[in-house]
Amino acid sequence: MVCALLLMAAMRNVRGQPSALHRDLRSPMAVGQGAFPRHALDAFGKLLALPAAPKTLGSQALTTDEFLFAVVPGERITVVSPYATDPQHSHISEVAKSMDLGMAVDVEAVALRRPELMLVSHTARADYVGLLRAVGVEPFRMMTIFSDLEAIADSMEVTGHLSGRDQDARQEVARLRERIAAARSLRRLGTARVRVLAYSGSSQTYGQGSLFDHIVTDLGAVNVAAERGVREVGAISSEQVAAWNPDWIVAGLGTGQDADAVRARLLGDSGVAVSTAGQLGQILLLESRTFGSMSHHAVGMMERIAEAIHRGTPGI
Repeated sequence: MVCALLLMAAMRNVRGQPSALHRDLRSPMAVGQGAFPRHALDAFGKLLALPAAPKTLGSQALTTDEFLFAVVPGERITVVSPYATDPQHSHISEVAKSMDLGMAVDVEAVALRRPELMLVSHTARADYVGLLRAVGVEPFRMMTIFSDLEAIADSMEVTGHLSGRDQDARQEVARLRERIAAARSLRRLGTARVRVLAYSGSSQTYGQGSLFDHIVTDLGAVNVAAERGVREVGAISSEQVAAWNPDWIVAGLGTGQDADAVRARLLGDSGVAVSTAGQLGQILLLESRTFGSMSHHAVGMMERIAEAIHRGTPGI
């Protein structure tokens, strides 16, 4: 029965490919339904068999930290990534700092906390995964880079399947989809498509195949970097900003940074200053932890961009 389910899963599992760099990988997938024992395929197609719901779980990446905290009671979480407690990057920093947690960067620390299941990024080194197995910790490799929000929803459901918290995961996914639908509803049909560019003055932008591109396109706008042939994450100059002339610029705002100062610095950029975005002051600043999120919290970026480009409310 499991073999048949695996074949069906492999045939269906075509959504959520994060980038051209990871086409040999797949979104993790729950295999079968119902009570334990349960099975799941990880990002490398490795089958995990769980005889019972893990009493304790750990996470090696911020994305899986945030998945776990969304669906699993805190007393069952024993290990997180170092980013979990960093407010610059994490949406769970306050609660994570209040807990006694091991840090996943150190396999010895993981071994001391002994989670029964460890969620590990597909980008983790193979030797790290091997060391986890050597100390008796079961790893499950999950995608932590996504190109669309539906793939994030899929991974949230897999987290519920692995932890035995299916209902909690389904509720989180339902809330995520409600927020996506509300953001989409702000689209102004019949109007010219707004041209949006990710640019923070640090020579980096997000192009075709990025989560930013998916969000902007889903809102009925144009991702200027993708329009100009940039793939995923790419370099961009001030001169290109001027030549590409976006209607809106989206940039990150770090913890403790002054929004007015960051906006003034961007408007002082010669390329930004001559663009439509600069001329109209259409600069949207997003908290870095939202701008760079690869978990369900990325929907916050979608909401803010929708409000800005369709209602003209950049704010911060």
